[in-house]
Amino acid sequence: VFVLDRGFYFASDLGILINVGGTRGNSNVQPFMSTVLGYDLDDIFSGEVYFAQGYVSQNPLTSNDDPASGSGGNMTADYSLTNVGVSGIAAWRPTARFAIEGNVAGGITRLNPVLTAVNLGNEPAWAPHVGGGLDLKYLTLLTDFSAGLSVNGFLVIQPQIIAVSAAAVVRYTF
Repeated sequence: VFVLDRGFYFASDLGILINVGGTRGNSNVQPFMSTVLGYDLDDIFSGEVYFAQGYVSQNPLTSNDDPASGSGGNMTADYSLTNVGVSGIAAWRPTARFAIEGNVAGGITRLNPVLTAVNLGNEPAWAPHVGGGLDLKYLTLLTDFSAGLSVNGFLVIQPQIIAVSAAAVVRYTF
């Protein structure tokens, strides 16, 4: 008989990130990773603390950062997004071994290097973000282990950076 273990867990995502918007409309596909420490409140709801990192390649936020424009900005066509935050998860299990999990998240993002604002000033290095996503998970017969796919999107509120990640996710419940 399959028994779903609940409690503290560690999860990790490894996949890709793409930025939409910016001067090109979208960035090149780049690596994405995250690590999560969470706790299951019950069979449906969980809370998490996460650290995630992705990279935006060849999609300057404004024309002031486009190296081809020569506008005098920081020329940051490539930059990293490092997110730290919390998320809430709600799970629906259509069968005992499959789960569909939705999440909402919020936290802060570190932009590195600093981006150029429209007025040629610098954007802040730290900015708030919000996000959400959907996971499809298979609850394996291995004790406390699950694996699946995760798709998440987030918005860095100021300077309005939108990014989407798709990743393989593994989770181990302590």
